Amino acid sequence: MVEHTIGIPEIENEWNTWYTGCIRILLAVPGIQTAQRFTIAGSKPSKYMAMYSITSGEVFDSDTYKKSGGGGNASARFRPAYQSWTRNLFESAGQAPAVAQDRVLVVADRTKRGDAQFLWFPTVGLHQTTPFRGLAILTRDEAAHVPGEAAGEFVVYSPLTPQMSAP
Repeated sequence: MVEHTIGIPEIENEWNTWYTGCIRILLAVPGIQTAQRFTIAGSKPSKYMAMYSITSGEVFDSDTYKKSGGGGNASARFRPAYQSWTRNLFESAGQAPAVAQDRVLVVADRTKRGDAQFLWFPTVGLHQTTPFRGLAILTRDEAAHVPGEAAGEFVVYSPLTPQMSAP
């Protein structure tokens, strides 16, 4: 998962167009299987997340990945707008879940596995900003009734794109 906070609104539309195009390029990299982009609706500054499925963390060391713009190699012109940029690699037995446009992705970071309502994944690489991340796909109404959002215990992401798959 890659999370960005964008602090220069004037380039945000250009960045969004570029990022969606970059995902299509990255999906041609061997080992990258799926990708989907999200945003936190109404956040100021704007907050985004991209969720990828990969076959192995070794994909990040490949020349193909680096030459395709992965790891921030192609986004240098947008870096002045980044208030934050974090990448976390989570262990999973399968691909990232697709989140339909009428659903939201609820994300919780914890020091240990938590609430059974979430699927929990241990962090195994990159920035490792959290030991565990929980994911739940809910309707907007269901997410509004999960206690803890106001306390910052989780965030609710809305899909910006459908899940895209490698060719």
